[in-house]
Amino acid sequence: MSLKAARFEFEFLLKDRLILPLYKGAVIRGGFGVAFRKVVCIQPSKKCTECLIRSKCPYAYIFETEAVIENSMIPLNRKAPHPFVIEPPEENRTEYNRGDKIVFHVVLIGRALDYLPYFVYTFERLANMGIGKERIKCDLTGVWTKQQGNKKKIYSGENKILNKGFTVSALLPNKTEKLEKINIGLITPTRIKHNGKLIAELPFTVLMRSLIRRIHFLDLFHGSGKGIEDYKELIEKSQKVTVSRSDLHWTDWERYSTRQKVKMKLGGVVGNVSYEGNLTPFLPYLHFGQIVHVGKGTSFGLGRYEITY
Repeated sequence: MSLKAARFEFEFLLKDRLILPLYKGAVIRGGFGVAFRKVVCIQPSKKCTECLIRSKCPYAYIFETEAVIENSMIPLNRKAPHPFVIEPPEENRTEYNRGDKIVFHVVLIGRALDYLPYFVYTFERLANMGIGKERIKCDLTGVWTKQQGNKKKIYSGENKILNKGFTVSALLPNKTEKLEKINIGLITPTRIKHNGKLIAELPFTVLMRSLIRRIHFLDLFHGSGKGIEDYKELIEKSQKVTVSRSDLHWTDWERYSTRQKVKMKLGGVVGNVSYEGNLTPFLPYLHFGQIVHVGKGTSFGLGRYEITY
């Protein structure tokens, strides 16, 4: 596998007072989707499936990736995963004033890295359109990436120049010594289904099944096209890892779907869970998962976690 990803920091400067919900992922993700289509769509009255240039359209690739698979060891019972994640501000603040900054992150995965200019331009368009219910306008002041622990500005809202010189993280083979204990802190609501139902507890094998499926399909659709060949072997090994401590709880949040015109509840588990066992084979996936997230609703920023030892 050669799947890669990179995280970018975006900064908006508000031109007026703005009220946002506690969880801001839906507002940013929803506005981004609308703005992206306005930027690239030449037939807005048609569905993507009816468009003649679907195979060459950035919007169709980012939001409506065709789910065509041959010889996958893992059956696909859903749409292809989006090759991006929007990580909203983690602050509990909901009121912002003129001149305040809103900082969020965007993760691009695989071939979506080539579409960075589209993402930057779309967020600049969204800033001009306005965000939130009241369409409060703002300026995209800049985009940053981290290189060797230091922030590097790759786009300036003043000169409109984008420097594509950024580093990426890759899913690398494990080269560490044997590890038998690990703690995972679920930062944003994590929605993982087991036997068709969302779960409030997180056995290690359930976590890894969800994470490996996600990385497998991300690589199939947006990376090398090969996926994870030892999927079944990894899942079997994951059953031997046990939960040593769990402090998880369920939290709910709502979003309004402009496309479906309905309110949707998107709850998930947050908190900490510790595992014991032979964790070494899973470290590459767990580390990469910190970037690409796990579970459902990842494009809204759900399923973000951090590892501690």
